[in-house]
Amino acid sequence: MNRRPTTKKWILVNVILPLIPFIVGGTIRLIITSLQPSWNTFSASEMAICLALLSFFVNQSLVRTERILDNKDKQSDIETETMMYLVFGCVFLVLFTAITALSSIIFDLDLGIGAEKLVMPLHIFEVLVFASAPFLVAFSIQTQRSYRLKASIT
Repeated sequence: MNRRPTTKKWILVNVILPLIPFIVGGTIRLIITSLQPSWNTFSASEMAICLALLSFFVNQSLVRTERILDNKDKQSDIETETMMYLVFGCVFLVLFTAITALSSIIFDLDLGIGAEKLVMPLHIFEVLVFASAPFLVAFSIQTQRSYRLKASIT
């Protein structure tokens, strides 16, 4: 019995599932602060690692697609997007590492003078992660629809 998974299943497995830690973490912090959101309610480092997972999941979904041997253009497009999602995943892993390291240096280490110079790069990385999230999610859904990617639940 070969049942074809729907778009909703693919989105659940490859988009929503990787974002759950970010959503749960932010919700817990929001509840603890009596529904008073702040810059730290939703963690940029959590979002970065979730976006890296999302990118790797989409990459693997593209890798598993059936290759149409007679359509070289479509093969080339799939290979290009596969590589793009791999690069996205690596970029978000680097952003996760940078945000986590900078946050730890600024807020956990007592360096005295000089730590305030790291606040601006930290905020730039955080804004970059939050600003790119909607685009990556939309691009992932568009990729699924373009190549009719199937959910792989084993």
